[in-house]
Amino acid sequence: KKKANTEIYTHTLNEALQISTYRWNTNDAARAYDATAEIIHPRYRQQQDLLFKQLAFDPSDPFVLVDAGGGSGRFVERVLDRYSQAKAVLVDQSEAFLALAAERLQRFGQRATLIVSKLQDDWWAQLPAPPDVIVSISAIHHLDSDEECKFYVQCYRSLTPSGILINADEYRPDCQHQYRVE
Repeated sequence: KKKANTEIYTHTLNEALQISTYRWNTNDAARAYDATAEIIHPRYRQQQDLLFKQLAFDPSDPFVLVDAGGGSGRFVERVLDRYSQAKAVLVDQSEAFLALAAERLQRFGQRATLIVSKLQDDWWAQLPAPPDVIVSISAIHHLDSDEECKFYVQCYRSLTPSGILINADEYRPDCQHQYRVE
């Protein structure tokens, strides 16, 4: 079997031990979530399609995209399929999700890079190039207020001068009833 060219960066042993306690860091949980993503998030594809409308690139334009909290690489796969010269970096703290992403993105070779990191940590220092776009889908809401602020500051500092950040996260109102009403 051909070995993936996808690079996986790791942190110090101490950080790796903290990451290993993350609930999505088991193969079974990651595979189950990946298999049911479109059921868990009923507008999953629609949300991704809306993100594509925000990307002002032609199919042959070269650009670098970071998917922060990108899990198993579903969105990155669609980006690399659609944009033949694009490169993508997927950042996630779950090694189990990144293993799925490595399988899914193997065919793209060096156009796909995986980084093991929490969003509130220094993942940006490991980027192979400044990104033109940073997207995050259903991930930022897991951060507390201070972590979220740090994440946004690091995104701003990491982007190219004309780069953009797209937060496609969910918003959950205080009232559970409002959240469930369409």
